[in-house]
This record gives sequence, structure tokens and C-alpha cells, in this order.
Amino acid sequence: MIQFANIGLRGATLGLRFGLSFWVVKMLGYEAAGIYGLALGAIGMVPAILGWGLNYFVMREVVGLPVDTAMLRIRDRLLVTLATMTVATLVTVAAAPLVGLPLTPLTLSIIALIWLEALTIDIHLPMLGLEMALQANILLFVRTALWIVPLVVCAIWLEAARSLEAVFFAWIGGHLLWLGLLAYFVRRWPLGRLMDAPVDREWVGRRLRGAWFIYLSDIGLVGLIYLDRYIVGSMLGLAATGVYTFYWSLANALQTLIQTAIVQTALPTLVRHARAPGSAGWGEQVRREMLRVLGVASILAAGIYVIGIVAVDRLKMTELVRNHGILLLLLAAAVVRAGSDLLNLAIASRERDGHYAVVNLAGVIVSVAATATGILAFGLQGAALASLATALILFAARIALLGHALSPLARARAGDLSEGRR
Repeated sequence: MIQFANIGLRGATLGLRFGLSFWVVKMLGYEAAGIYGLALGAIGMVPAILGWGLNYFVMREVVGLPVDTAMLRIRDRLLVTLATMTVATLVTVAAAPLVGLPLTPLTLSIIALIWLEALTIDIHLPMLGLEMALQANILLFVRTALWIVPLVVCAIWLEAARSLEAVFFAWIGGHLLWLGLLAYFVRRWPLGRLMDAPVDREWVGRRLRGAWFIYLSDIGLVGLIYLDRYIVGSMLGLAATGVYTFYWSLANALQTLIQTAIVQTALPTLVRHARAPGSAGWGEQVRREMLRVLGVASILAAGIYVIGIVAVDRLKMTELVRNHGILLLLLAAAVVRAGSDLLNLAIASRERDGHYAVVNLAGVIVSVAATATGILAFGLQGAALASLATALILFAARIALLGHALSPLARARAGDLSEGRR
């Protein structure tokens, strides 16, 4: 039942984000859509760049912990984020006049969203480890999608609401609603301990010293997601970036839906199987989850493609209709990446942290090289083709890394078959 609720929440988010993508292009134009896409890239990348790789460990470590212990670990992680974001913001504000960055309402709203996304991610991921996936996805819906409806309604009558500034201010409002709802969900936690218990400086120091490879890996992961749009922007311009990020948003919504509704909710189960004697049942669980991920993702991708193409044709979005092949390629890449996300989680559940980091870092190098080469060879379509090629390469690499861990299952099955033949 919870699984269906998670899918329903993410489906609602998917639909609203669809609507927002169409609205930005139709109401504000392709160049504004390009700026919006580049801003989303910054909002997505900076929290990872300033996150030091700690969420990877926190999400895994809270599995099985009592709430009063887990919330202290979350608090200590948030304190690191607060300190890092404060320093980064002060440096940005001081350097802005030197690099010609105007501190306009648009710029300040993006900075505020970077702050808010960094803090909410630090809470969202541990909630998954605490098996609070439903609450986490409700909160995700509130902060990323619920505000879209009032924004679009206001834009019908208010010209000021038809701007990128209005989009980002509405998004900030979604985060404020998120905060109030979070307080309700954790109302029974012994929050008084957060003030009384000392900060675990030993854990913070140990994790910061030992997380450098995960930190680089996190940068690689967000680079895989967002760097291609900056390459498109620098090589083909803002209007092309608007087209590309429009279709990217549809494909990425699919990947995010599968990740939050199926992949991330599998973490506690995979960790428990990996910790069991002989990792009993781990390989079988990975196989079951992979079939579910690829099956659901493929069905949704087909639906998104049909709906997306019909919508841009009916709305007479000529440039999008002309480049509809980009959506097909990006959706195929999203399906492969959804399966690859599960493999990444499987690697993490077995604490093979070095392998996890190496593949992610290699991935961003492959992505940058493939995107630049694809654009030179095939233009905007080449960027989408590069996204699919990169996804397939990384999926194959992760399968190869897990081959040894999955081999006991294969041998057991082979033994069963041989016994049956006897």
C-alpha cells in the first residue's frame, strides 16, 4: 500500500512538473527556459559540491537505529551543512561585484533555494533510511510541486507572476510549507535531546576525513545529471538549452519518480540482506527490484513520450516538435539510469564505497566527453544521444562490479538445476 502511495505522490509531482515545464516555455519563451534550466542545475549541483559526501554515510548508518539516536546523527550532519553554506554564501556575496554577478532578486532567490535544498536533502535521505519513505515523499511533493498550481493560477491575472522570479519565490514558499509539515511528522520525536546532547565531533571528523572519495563521487553524480546543459549552453546558446532542458525535465521526472518511489525505498531491505550472514537473499532482492524498476520505468517512459509529443503538437510549440527525437533518447537514457541507480544502491548496501566512487567519477568524464563529441557531430540531438550512451556504459560497469557479489546466487541456481537433472 505504501509503495502505491509513494508512486501516487511522485506521479502527482511528475504531472505538476510537466505542467511547469510547458508553462515556462509557453509563457516565458525558450531563452527564459534556458536560464531556468541553468538555475536548476546550480540548485541541484551546489548542495552536493558543498555536502562533503556525508549523506551517503548518514542514510546508511541510521538504518535500524532508534529515533533518538538517529536524530542526533541528522543534527550533526545539518550543523556541517549550516557552517559550509554560511561560509560559501559570504564568499559569494563578497566576490559578486568582482566577477560581475548582479545580486538581483532572481540571483538572491536562487541562492535561497540552494540553501533550502541543501538542508531539505540532509533530512529527506535519512528519513528513507528510517523507513519513513511515505512521509519523505509527501514532504518532497510539498516542496517541489504543490506550489505550482497557485503560481499558474495567479499568473492568469497578475503579470508579475509571469516571470522566473515568481517561479523561484513560489518554490521558496513550498519549502516553508515543507518545514511546517516536517514539524508535524516528527512531533513525537524527543527533540529536546537535540539541545542537550553534545555534538559528536569524533564522528564528524572521522566521516569528513574518510568521505573524500564519496564527496568526489557525489560531484560526479550531479555532474552526470546537470553538466550537459552547460555544455549545450556554451556550444549552442540559451534557446537550444531551453529546448534541451524542457525535454530533460520530462525524462528526469521519470527517473526521479522511480528513484524515490522504488529505488530509495529498497535501501533498508538491501542493507539488512547485505548484513545478514552470507548476505542471504541479497542477490535475489536485487534481481526482483531490478525487474520492477525497469518494468515500471519502461511503461511510464512510453506514456510520457506519447503525452509529451501530443501536448507540444497541440500547443504548437514548433521548435519542440522539430526536436522530438531528443525526448525519445532522453527517456531511454532515464530508464537505463533508473536501473543504474538501483545498482548504485546495491553497491552502497555492500559498503563497496571505493567502487561506488570510481564508477561515478568515471561517469562524469565519459558524459562530458560524449556530450561535447555528440554536439559537434550531430548538434542538439547529439547531446541526447550522448546521454543514452553514457547511461548504457555506466549500467554495464556497475553490473560488472556486482558480478562477483551476485555469483553465489548464480552458482546456487546452477546447483539446483544440476540436482534436478539427476
